[in-house]
Parts: sequence; structure tokens; C-alpha cells
Amino acid sequence: MLDDHSNDVVLKRPEQIDIEAIKRWYCMTDILGYATGAKDFSEIAEIIQSPGRSNSLILIIHERNSSHPIGFTYANINKIANRTILWIRILLIDPCFQNKGFGTAAINKLLSYVKLRYKSITCVVTVSDNNDKGLYFWEKAGFSNAQELEELLHREGTSGVSIMKKDI
Repeated sequence: MLDDHSNDVVLKRPEQIDIEAIKRWYCMTDILGYATGAKDFSEIAEIIQSPGRSNSLILIIHERNSSHPIGFTYANINKIANRTILWIRILLIDPCFQNKGFGTAAINKLLSYVKLRYKSITCVVTVSDNNDKGLYFWEKAGFSNAQELEELLHREGTSGVSIMKKDI
């Protein structure tokens, strides 16, 4: 569990009971469709149920002093050229808890944890170019466009995606 008592959220490993909440959020495609990335719920359920992947961080987000989950994040940590890369693949916050600072608090807690453990990191997220709310959220959290990475993707034929990064 990641809980340093510094803000309003607690991050912890998902339990079996949390899978229903994650499934409910995945079904909210009209509201949360961009946040799920390209992963189908069955892929996420499989990842949660087999947590043996040492480079994965799969965390449920709880409001402090509550047993009800309010969000979910899935990230990978990799070492590339002596640099630790945290790739946040999914960040979902229940629509009832959006725009209240919980997503920002969860990301800050996650980044603090990874920085404490690995010292210096680059955090990367991909955001659909059509996801104005997502782009605004990540910019507000201190992320900026990674032009060189976007150009690589475009040369490979991928378009419509912004890559944002933050060095910590």
C-alpha cells in the first residue's frame, strides 16, 4: 500500500472485490473511453489476477478514510539506457470524483513513490489527440509533449496520439 499520509488518496494493490469497480468503469465508454487506452477489460482482469509481472504497478485508488475505490492506475517501470521509465498506461477516476483533485493526488503519490525507489525517472503517458480533458489534466500535472517520441510514432504509422513526459 502506498500511503504516506500526505494527501487525500491511498494507493493499494487491487483485491478481487475491486475488479467489479474496474469493470464498471470500463463499461462507461461514453465518459471514460479514452482513459482505458487500447486495453480491453479482459486484459486488465488478467493482469490483476496474475500480478507476477515485476515491472507492473497495478494500483486501486481510494479516498482516504474510505473503503470504496474511486480509481485505478496501471503502469510499467522499465530501465532504458540507465534511465528509469515509468509508463502510465491507464488512469481512471470514477466520474463522481473527477475534478476534485483525486487524480492529481494519485499521480503525485505514484511519482513520489517511484522517485523514492528509483531516484530519477522519466514518466511517459500517451493521450488521444481527441481527449481534450486528458491533455489538459496531464499538462496541469506538469507533463509536456515529447515531440521526438511522437515523431518516431508517426514514422511508424501511428497517428492521433500525443506522448507526454515529465522528468523527475
